[in-house]
Amino acid sequence: MPSLLSKFAPADGLLAITCYRCGGRQEVGRRAQTVTCRHCNKPLQVSDVQVKKYDARREIRTVGTLIVEKKGKIVAKQVECGGMIARGEIRSSDKTIVRGVILAGPKCNLGGDVDAHAMSVSEGAELNGYYCVGKDHMVPPPPIVEEQVDDSMPVGDRVDQQASESEPKVDEAERMRALSAIATGKARVR
Repeated sequence: MPSLLSKFAPADGLLAITCYRCGGRQEVGRRAQTVTCRHCNKPLQVSDVQVKKYDARREIRTVGTLIVEKKGKIVAKQVECGGMIARGEIRSSDKTIVRGVILAGPKCNLGGDVDAHAMSVSEGAELNGYYCVGKDHMVPPPPIVEEQVDDSMPVGDRVDQQASESEPKVDEAERMRALSAIATGKARVR
């Protein structure tokens, strides 16, 4: 399943992601499903996770968006994702961490402690637990600043760096605003 994140990336673009284990930032290709964090060398799931029925797991972790459909129900110890679109039920016994926006639909049921950067709740949604929205550590980090080319760098490395500078990049905050527009019906997905 192609990621919702990739729909907002330019055709040849890169996605700027944040590791959910160490907090390190890196850029990955827009079609990547999984990558290895270059800071902590642990695997990361980049693709979106879509739940359409009952799903019990120890943990759900993705850099992408967690989508819980109307008939979907998640029971997990820990849930960690880049963004969340909740139309069904989510129960976490430990904690739910969303590094972007939570979009809670009208019949969704969220239970457990939740940390999120931002949250949009529709009328009729049921929220149970402790909610901490807008914590400082949930704010998306600033974009990666490119280093200047050093003359002491070998010529081959400079060519690779110049090629990567010409490719457009997608910011996580911009991506979450676009996801919010889709969830509220203000934008269409192709």
